[in-house]
Amino acid sequence: MTYEKSYFFSGRSKSESLNMDTSQIVHNMRNKRNFLEKSGACCIVMPCHISHSWYDEASQECSLPYLHIAECVASELKEAKLKPIEAGSPLRIGLLATNATLAAGFYQEKFQNQGFEVVLPDKATMEHTVIPAIEALNRKDMEGACNLLRIALQVLLVRAVSSIVLAFHDMWDLLPQDDPLLKKSIDPLDALARSTVKWVKSLHRKHRKTESAQLKPPSVYLFLVRRSLNKYSFCIVICKTLLKLGFTCK
Repeated sequence: MTYEKSYFFSGRSKSESLNMDTSQIVHNMRNKRNFLEKSGACCIVMPCHISHSWYDEASQECSLPYLHIAECVASELKEAKLKPIEAGSPLRIGLLATNATLAAGFYQEKFQNQGFEVVLPDKATMEHTVIPAIEALNRKDMEGACNLLRIALQVLLVRAVSSIVLAFHDMWDLLPQDDPLLKKSIDPLDALARSTVKWVKSLHRKHRKTESAQLKPPSVYLFLVRRSLNKYSFCIVICKTLLKLGFTCK
């Protein structure tokens, strides 16, 4: 599926993003999930932000663990024991994403469930920095996209957020890895990868304790929803760990 890269990758308004007919999307996701279940998968993950808009529908009646990207991020934020920037204020987490991801609301819901106050870009920031940054990235104007991304991140930091969730993986390569702005940010796909590895390791420990410890470990399948180098990078991180543990990754 290429919805995030085409329709959702643009700067469309929230109303436009939510009013489209999504029945075919849900149908396709369920078909892929059913295929994975029948293929012997032991866990399903979706390394795609916007696809989580239909997580509830896609995971309904699923017989396998189905990790949710926002829950993985929220858990890591909770475990990090961050402190509020302003004494006496609630712990604020900034969220930077496309209009479609923000409109879906699943990040806000999961973060608020953990007691965080979610800070979103205001209308001016979206219109003058975030959406133009997306458009610049589409034009391959990396310098322009980088400059606009810096502004968007700084605007959120000024609003006393303890950390920023940059739910837009294509933007992560714009800034140097040692950039201070990135050190204040979290990549949800990294959090999902770490949670997947953690889950697989727990399965590995259980597997070794069973009577069938000498049998070949089960395969782990990854639910890829669109072609992307970022998704393949995600797979490489997980598959390296799986192979070390003796699992088969498909």
